[in-house]
Amino acid sequence: MARYSDFASSDEAVLVETDDFALVYDRRNRAFHKKLWDSSTKSWTTRWRAPYSALVAKDGSTVWAEDASGKTIASGEAGVDDASVIQSAIESVRLEATKYYSIDPTDNRRNYIIPTVLLKGKFEIKQKIDIPAFPSGFEPTDNDRPIFIRIRGEDAILDCTECVDDEVFHIHGSSAPWIMEAYIENIRAYADPNNPTDLLLLEYFSGEYKNIKAYGFRRLVVMKTGWDPYFVRVWGMCYPNDSTLGMFHIIPTDYDCTNNVRLIKCGGLVKSTNGWVFRSDDESSHSIWFIHFHTHDGMNGDGALELSQFKGEAYITQQSNITHPKWAIYAPSKKVHISDSFIGGPVKITTGIRPNRVVNSEFITNPSNGNFEFSGASISNSVFMGQTVIKEACKVSNCKFYPKVSNQDFVLQCIPSAAYMTTFENILVTDYSPYDHLKHPCNTLILIGTRNHDFVSGQPSFANLEILSYKTKYGIYIETGNSVGSEADKVIISNARRLKINADGDYLASECYLIYSEVSIPIVFAGENIVVGEDKFTITNNWNNLRFLGDCKFVTTGNKAKSSGTATFSGDGSTADFEIGAHGLVITDPSKIAVKVTPVSSDAIAASPCVGYVDPADNTKIRVKFSSAPASGSENVKIVWYAEVIS
Repeated sequence: MARYSDFASSDEAVLVETDDFALVYDRRNRAFHKKLWDSSTKSWTTRWRAPYSALVAKDGSTVWAEDASGKTIASGEAGVDDASVIQSAIESVRLEATKYYSIDPTDNRRNYIIPTVLLKGKFEIKQKIDIPAFPSGFEPTDNDRPIFIRIRGEDAILDCTECVDDEVFHIHGSSAPWIMEAYIENIRAYADPNNPTDLLLLEYFSGEYKNIKAYGFRRLVVMKTGWDPYFVRVWGMCYPNDSTLGMFHIIPTDYDCTNNVRLIKCGGLVKSTNGWVFRSDDESSHSIWFIHFHTHDGMNGDGALELSQFKGEAYITQQSNITHPKWAIYAPSKKVHISDSFIGGPVKITTGIRPNRVVNSEFITNPSNGNFEFSGASISNSVFMGQTVIKEACKVSNCKFYPKVSNQDFVLQCIPSAAYMTTFENILVTDYSPYDHLKHPCNTLILIGTRNHDFVSGQPSFANLEILSYKTKYGIYIETGNSVGSEADKVIISNARRLKINADGDYLASECYLIYSEVSIPIVFAGENIVVGEDKFTITNNWNNLRFLGDCKFVTTGNKAKSSGTATFSGDGSTADFEIGAHGLVITDPSKIAVKVTPVSSDAIAASPCVGYVDPADNTKIRVKFSSAPASGSENVKIVWYAEVIS
């Protein structure tokens, strides 16, 4: 079906148009006509129903408002009376709608209409537009509820540079159950950053706010006690210019809190020195959803999301991009869930035992800006590039940890707790970055403990761990605390896929350790573990700490936990003790080495039983001693030997 604009003459200007309706201005006769498509006659007729309750537009030097029948509501001087004419249009249609709004007390059915005010063109707003739950003079009864209001723009631009009030739109109810449910959509607005004003002040409210773009305001949206509001494609560049303010700002009230806020495809950036993209000061608020929410790196201000005063649960999901060099997310002692999102900048999410969830997300920040810090979190299938701090009550699985720059203090830090177990499963920690394809030398890949602070003892557990170090000094570094009992009491490594230190950087092989511990605690290798290297590192600085509860394979040159072989001797009838040779194990302490010898040849069997032991004269070698001297012969005494490091 063709629209009316396809048939309009050169004297007609189509102001508003849908598939079956058109508002036309006749330039020659200086009159407005309304056209409706008649599907039965396939033609445009004057029979119509306007898609609005009131229209506000401009005609040269005049701003005017008319209702759906064409009756004039108000008019005034364009650029001077714009706000008052819009205010009159809103009050007129709201008063009329209220007459027909009621709840049938017998069956609770609702009968209502949604008045729509259509704004067409550019308006200069010099005073606020007040939209209360009920029109002035209307006294609600117990059966009344506030009616709805819709304000829709049609190429609408609001110039608010000379607004004398603190906000442009004040949408408010009185108290529950008389809340204000508003629908604001398709509005572009701009203000003077030097004349601070807010675009939307919402109190005791609900509704939907869509397709709003704003520039130069102090705040884009201020919320005070709201229920289930939706914000869709609301975007701004604002100047909060105060660390206590946010572009999207939730403020507490004495009556109730703001709950179930949805921010869908919203976002923006702070242009002033201080301020946040989103800030909540309402400790009683419940869930907030950031869905495909976007901020931008390189911004001014204090950060992106400030949730330190937020009580409920925050959800960041569906390809949100939360980026800020100072704070991407600041939520100490709060509950935040992150999924399928990108986080660029420092993060602090610490809740003790309250579970947070981080899934399928990517985190990147330069350590000079700050770290990623989590406690009470279930973290899975995510990538971290920078310095990540994992505290108590965390479960980390299927994650990868990379450095952002060279010379980081650590890549992953674990601060354990005796009260709440912290576990890592199927993780990779490396100093090679797949983002810039560079090897970044760091001091430590995994730091267990804190730098110069006490921490509560605990037993961090690493299952299916993979460490790949190319230029880093320490694979795992275990620190002592500042006081007795303030360090980890055990570290468990089970079924490690690969633990590889291959220091080709500035460190000597003798300076590089897979595990370096400042304290004497058990380091338990359980299950099957594979340690790979090429004489480029030392396994540990204290073998007395190691415990082996499974098959630990040291696939290295000169770094072995197990070794075996065969040996053949020539008996002389008087010698019962023979040197087998070097055992090739990583340690030489006889108390930590077990040697087993099995006789193979008949003369060796005849002289048995036999025992193997570490040579006391040279701890790098092992010997075998028979109970009697084997018979004389040439290479007639053959054995199989096995040596391993024991706890």
